[in-house]
Amino acid sequence: MALRRWLTRVYLTVDPRSLGVGRIVLAMLLLTDLVRRVPGIGTWYTNDGLLPNHTVLWRPSFEPVFSFFFVASWPFEAAIGFIVCGLAYMMLLFGVRTRLAHVVSWVCLLSLHGRVLFVQNGGDVVLVELCTWTMFLPMGRRYSWDSLRARLRSREDRTADDLARRADFAPDDAPIVSLAVLALMAQLAIIYAFNALQKTGPTWRAGSVVHYMLHSDGIVTTFGLWVRTWLTLPESRVLTWTAWLLEAALPLVLLSPSHQRAARHLAMAMIVLLHGGFALLLNLGMFAPVMMGFLPFLISAADWETLGRWWARRPAARIVIFDGDCGICFQIVRALARLDAGARLRFVSGQSVLEGREAVADVNVATDRLAQTIVVVDPVTKRQWVRAAAFAEIAAMLPLGALVAWPLRLPGFRRLADAAYDAFAARRTDISIALGLAACGTSNPAMAEPLQDGAQATTERQPHPQEELRRGSRPNEYGPPPNIERLARPPWRARPEVLREVLVGFLVVLTTMRLVVDNPRLTHIDRSWQPKWMDAATTYLQFFQSWAMFVPDAPTTDANVTVDATTADGRHVDPLNEAASSHQPRPGLRIPPRLGQDGPFSAFMLRLPWHGDYFGALTDWILRYPKRTGRNADEIVSFEVYYVEDDSPPPGQREPGNTRTTLIVKYPQ
Repeated sequence: MALRRWLTRVYLTVDPRSLGVGRIVLAMLLLTDLVRRVPGIGTWYTNDGLLPNHTVLWRPSFEPVFSFFFVASWPFEAAIGFIVCGLAYMMLLFGVRTRLAHVVSWVCLLSLHGRVLFVQNGGDVVLVELCTWTMFLPMGRRYSWDSLRARLRSREDRTADDLARRADFAPDDAPIVSLAVLALMAQLAIIYAFNALQKTGPTWRAGSVVHYMLHSDGIVTTFGLWVRTWLTLPESRVLTWTAWLLEAALPLVLLSPSHQRAARHLAMAMIVLLHGGFALLLNLGMFAPVMMGFLPFLISAADWETLGRWWARRPAARIVIFDGDCGICFQIVRALARLDAGARLRFVSGQSVLEGREAVADVNVATDRLAQTIVVVDPVTKRQWVRAAAFAEIAAMLPLGALVAWPLRLPGFRRLADAAYDAFAARRTDISIALGLAACGTSNPAMAEPLQDGAQATTERQPHPQEELRRGSRPNEYGPPPNIERLARPPWRARPEVLREVLVGFLVVLTTMRLVVDNPRLTHIDRSWQPKWMDAATTYLQFFQSWAMFVPDAPTTDANVTVDATTADGRHVDPLNEAASSHQPRPGLRIPPRLGQDGPFSAFMLRLPWHGDYFGALTDWILRYPKRTGRNADEIVSFEVYYVEDDSPPPGQREPGNTRTTLIVKYPQ
């Protein structure tokens, strides 16, 4: 029993605050992935692009595959799909119907990637896995609209004094226990372990990997291009072996059974160092930021408690004087009180100040101010703020509120915010009535019942018996525990949690089987050993487990695809590289020092020569060149497509050699 509790605490438990931050980071990664694909909608998601529907469905790079983008043939249809994805990701970001938003976001992610699996890279794979494993966890328990709504419903405040009792609506920070926590950490450890174990080639032993990667002109960054001008072999060895040591050590540190908090801190520093270096030197798409997207899940409850104590010790505090007779104003203040984790805001009704029932830190507040605007007071310096500046001060007292406070303090933006505030303040009574909030936090006044003679007024709303039953029988996913005695949970109510754990276990089995067949260098097991249904399931879910980046060696050659097309007026153009690399639109039969291609184009250039089934789509795309430029003179009358390779310079040299070309497509034949 003690061993089971220890294993549960060490490997199956996560803090809900870590999940909340992790959800925000995941949503931002999803939005980044979506935005970076927008410029390529026409190229990758329509029938006028390089991967038209009929070609991909006829000769898919992976079978079977799912994507609702297969129904999109034109740019506006694909744009609608992108908008749907963006809305789902935004709901996940703010935690609105979090579980539903997470599932929909997962489907959108599979569709975005599934449509263009031919140009997928390792970052895309890891993003799918991060989204999948976290889908089984209550990501909306903290820092979400769902959590705020649950805490607002947990107690009905009626006066400003009620807002001082913060403990009554404190958030639920009970730890989360799930097999998905172990699966998430194991997935991260596996990525590092299998990559490190398969790096056995001579370039790794010689320490020349960093040198050769900086001479990969398709993925080197501008900073990497500068570094390679002075990097020597000894320096390359230090960087190469450091990267390998970090990868090899990270699985042990991540899964350390002792000194877990210190080990997690060390792992976080190692991950930032490793992937920060990757991001500076190489353009690996979403790989580096997605790998760092695991960091929030490594933050422990003790870390959060330490951060909370530090935040509470900050001396700054503010008194917020608001219109207590305004229903919508009171509801906003109720929400702010629940967001004020450090209890640094004290809320006072303006009516009590005007009537002399409450003094505000010996500060005289003008009567006209109280009638027109919210007033924020510093009890130490006696300084006062109104309108947008007041909300900037309030935001600054909240965790991460500086992100909102800073723009509100900018002169130009503050003027716009003041105008918006004035428009709202002038209509606050109408807005309150329209929302059924007559005054002072009271919901629809028609629902209020008169007290019987001798009855005592109460500030607590008494829940309906059916509401008690619902609260007691449902898992408390978002809000604090209700202030009632929990009823016994019927068996059918427990099944969703059990079903989720069973699904996680089933997915763990699928992942393990896929891991075995996707890494034959280590396992020596052929893919044919895997049952077809299992292969199909993991492919549908895009749960690929081939962790072989730069293994067993770094590539010592470089490659690109170039087009020599002749227009109707006799000019020579390269439509492919014009789209792939704006600053190298005509590289010719050589590979420039830095191509500057994005992830999809870089993958397309390297894989196209070995997939002749896609040559027809490439031909049609090149011939549509005048349609994209809008110039009739750009009509293509002939072209040749070449695969260009060269040998990267060995350590101690700077220039590539042995350039060779292969003609792969010619038009007309």
